[in-house]
Amino acid sequence: MQNNLVATGILGGIKSRSLKKLIFWLLACFFILAGAVSSRAQIPPEMEMVVANQKLALYINPTSGEFAVYDQISGSVWWSNPPGRDTDKRAVGVNKMELNAQLILRYYNTERNSEFRINSYVASVNRGGVQVKKVKDGFRVEYSFPREGFVIPLEVTLQEDFLQVTLLVDEIEEPETLALTSLDLLPFFGAGSLEDEGYIFVPDGSGALINFNNGKEKADPFRGSIYGTDPTFLPERSPVTREEVKIPVFGIKNQNLALFAVIKDGAALGTINASVSGQNNSYNNAYFEFKLRSSTTFRELNQVFRLYEEGKIKAEKITVRYYLWSEVKADYLGMAGKYRDYLKAEHQMVVKPIDGVPFYLDLYGAVRVRKSVFGIPKRTNETLSTFDGIKSLIGTMKEMGIDDIVLSLRNWTPEKLEKKIPVKVTPLGKLGGRKSFNELTAHLQRNGVEFYPEFNFIEFNQSANGFTLLKDAAIQLTQLPVIQFDYKRSTYLKDLNMGKEEWRLLIPEKAGSAVEKFIENYQEKNVSGLMLSGMPNKVYSDFSDYPSGRENTLKIWEENLNRLRMTTGGLLANNPNAYALPYLDHVVALPTESSGFEILDRTVPFIQVVLHGLVPYATSPLNLASNPQDYFLKAVETGSFLNYAWITRDSSLLKETPLNHIYSSNYDVWLDEAVLQYKRTKELYGLIKNEEITNHLEVAEGVYATEYANGYTVVVNYNNQPVTVDDRVLAAKNFLFFKKGDN
Repeated sequence: MQNNLVATGILGGIKSRSLKKLIFWLLACFFILAGAVSSRAQIPPEMEMVVANQKLALYINPTSGEFAVYDQISGSVWWSNPPGRDTDKRAVGVNKMELNAQLILRYYNTERNSEFRINSYVASVNRGGVQVKKVKDGFRVEYSFPREGFVIPLEVTLQEDFLQVTLLVDEIEEPETLALTSLDLLPFFGAGSLEDEGYIFVPDGSGALINFNNGKEKADPFRGSIYGTDPTFLPERSPVTREEVKIPVFGIKNQNLALFAVIKDGAALGTINASVSGQNNSYNNAYFEFKLRSSTTFRELNQVFRLYEEGKIKAEKITVRYYLWSEVKADYLGMAGKYRDYLKAEHQMVVKPIDGVPFYLDLYGAVRVRKSVFGIPKRTNETLSTFDGIKSLIGTMKEMGIDDIVLSLRNWTPEKLEKKIPVKVTPLGKLGGRKSFNELTAHLQRNGVEFYPEFNFIEFNQSANGFTLLKDAAIQLTQLPVIQFDYKRSTYLKDLNMGKEEWRLLIPEKAGSAVEKFIENYQEKNVSGLMLSGMPNKVYSDFSDYPSGRENTLKIWEENLNRLRMTTGGLLANNPNAYALPYLDHVVALPTESSGFEILDRTVPFIQVVLHGLVPYATSPLNLASNPQDYFLKAVETGSFLNYAWITRDSSLLKETPLNHIYSSNYDVWLDEAVLQYKRTKELYGLIKNEEITNHLEVAEGVYATEYANGYTVVVNYNNQPVTVDDRVLAAKNFLFFKKGDN
């Protein structure tokens, strides 16, 4: 504004209006450019500009490897390392030194049988080990570690609105006796200081925010393994983790600036870390850590040893994109929009329009139980929902007004109950057999019900259908079979009670054979879509004769998900990992909460903002929630379709079985409530089902508003008393919706 006033003063003596206007704009442009130059002056002289576009400019210090990205629009700078770090009084020792580093390495010394931690500043920069050279759109920096013998090549390039950082794993040099185990990439890029206002977004559950400088110095830093911990290394005691990290992203909002990081290559190796000021230093930071080699512990002669993965690192490259922007939607909503666009552009995820208003129904056919026959323990199958019973239930639901049912059916084949790799479609005889199943599928088709029977191609515990436990089960580092089991919810210890059994994981390289055999049989049967378990949710390593790292396993899963999508009527999955999203027609059991860790300040519906208007999704079953009334409101708040898990027989049959956790599954107890909820939300969902979420905010304590692209706003009141919103009275434990401008 001051520049415009100066320009106006200069023009005061000129009488020609057109000339005055021309000179005004020339002067205005001059002052704008002068302001930009002034802002850019904060970049130190030792930094050289490498490349620039209309939005961003990239600078590098060729001596230290430190770089900066200048925002041409706002005049702000994103630093690879905090510019005021030398005066940080909270950071001491190694924490002080690491503020200067772009890489933190951990490596294993095979001769000394021990692990070490070094950083690029102390072990490379201070020893003259940095070499920088220009490449197309950016620079390549090689960090040589003279004492250790490592060489780590990194490429940093600038695109229109993002910075791309690539760790060239296949070009890493290692000495014979040292092996890299993990690497922290740019641990302080975009870190917020004590004076900054903002937050860190982490994809814990539905999503969560960590406020800058939140005073939680004594809380544990956030740490989340992308796609969950590797089940090849399943511990005897489960870590206390409520939600998993399903998408390989994090974000930083700082004032009116936003940074959003997405792993393009190497996501299955990644872990997200986030800390606030006071825990290690004065900064609020988030970054990706990548596990380059696996390790495990084993006990021998009352001593504990650690075994490390040998051989070449099982990844070619690791690539991270850092989207950088200012002003407009520089928040987690803007980050969700960036990720939606990324899924469309990079993973060819297409919009799946919804015709009706889906109601998701998850039915269980049978359960494996342990019974005593003449005093001898025996495992048998207990019927929970017959095919005829399911047909009758669907008819009743239709008559009561639930029109668009999406039905998934679990535990309906002997292969699933007996944990065999399914290469055939064999309806369980106790549920009615082939004839009754065919009648059911015909009935569902006539009534417009989408049907997704469950299959799992990677978990098994019996040799059958051409796959054996001896030759086809994944192997640990110790060369023992990978054994899977459930944990007790009370003690987090291994649970083999109530008929629960251990099981194995299929060698990833053999999954394609299982899928191929299945497709040959599947196409001859009267079945359309699939509810897929295993592949969409679980990524693991294998150390058998067909070794596979997690990143290679992920690629195998993607290939087979695509094959199944192309040869079936569609795919449905429960709370899938990000790599599965482009192949799915329905996503159910999306989390609506975060883990509630002490360091987290607020839960946000990030994944719902990403997916709404892109693919239909639902909550976890409402009847299994601890507070079904509030959970129903949460579904409305997050634009999630309704989901129920039922059986058609009495739920007392579930006692002391592996399904005792769905004890509240009697359909006749819940049906009236489900019909009422469906009718209450049908009009709303019909209006917003194909629209993107444009805003989500807490308008008052316990009152949340969600806005959609077509102008509709949904307001939910979780309080036990009514509230007034925009002159509208909203009853307790209720919701309302309206369009902007409507009375």
